Amino acid sequence: MRGRRRKDKDGNIRLPVLADFSSIEVFVAIMETRSISKAASRLNTAPSVVSHRLTTLESLAQVKLFNRTTRIVSPTEAAERLYRHCIEIIHRIDAAEQELWGANAVLSGDLRIAAPVYFGMQSIAPILPIFIRRYPGLNVSLQLSAQAANLISEGIDLAIRFQGKVDIKNGDRMILENERVFCASPRYLEEHGTPQVPLDLQNHDCICSSTPVPFANWSYREKGVAGVIRVLPMMQSDNVLVMIEATRQGLGIAQLGRRVIEPFLASGDLVTVLDAYAPDPNYLIATAPDSNYMPQKAIAFVDFLVEHLAKPRGVG
Repeated sequence: MRGRRRKDKDGNIRLPVLADFSSIEVFVAIMETRSISKAASRLNTAPSVVSHRLTTLESLAQVKLFNRTTRIVSPTEAAERLYRHCIEIIHRIDAAEQELWGANAVLSGDLRIAAPVYFGMQSIAPILPIFIRRYPGLNVSLQLSAQAANLISEGIDLAIRFQGKVDIKNGDRMILENERVFCASPRYLEEHGTPQVPLDLQNHDCICSSTPVPFANWSYREKGVAGVIRVLPMMQSDNVLVMIEATRQGLGIAQLGRRVIEPFLASGDLVTVLDAYAPDPNYLIATAPDSNYMPQKAIAFVDFLVEHLAKPRGVG
């Protein structure tokens, strides 16, 4: 992408600030990672190359874009303004390629995906090689974390998350509905009895997701009416696998997704309880950094997940 030489306000001849697409890529990478070294890693080049390109860009722009220390790269107000335009340029180029080649487009470049740890291990990892073989031009990176990714700062192209509702206006794309159940081991129920109504849970040991407060609010539904019961966790974890194992070994009752415990239900290690009071489902959704635009490579991965994972029963 070559631009014509232009005159600045003093009549001096200078190159356009974004003389080629690589300048845009470098600038966006620095903005989204807040790091020269991380930007270099994303672009598969040396930090010195990124630093030099940034210096050249600032020189052409005749404005400081980043405040840099040995550890921190923070954008200036000018960089924030420029970033919005650069993202629009990238989206327009991507849209133009999609329109030009349509279904025959060859997807290429980096695809950085963030997903919950256990879901990623159980459901994405086994089928990811199929996707990679289908689109060999993509360099796929899967980041598994218990924490929701900051899409912009971490340079994530697509986040896979569980949440209580699907917000189409916010750019959410639903992959599947996630059925949730109460469950326990037969051993635990033999020793402590089986709860008959949600209020009984207050007299049981409960295994919960980590909460910032000493108690946990568990939702349930009774004859179509939503309710909440406050329970005191005897154990908490931000890892579903830890919760499953504790439940399987008889430490208490948990509220989990049915599909994630399906193998243990089939083996008899776990059973469901309070089926008449099962909570509302939540949803596995995909979201991109820009709520108004999802790149074609991200759409391809979401379509792939829907193709392989969407079933009547949810994933937890």
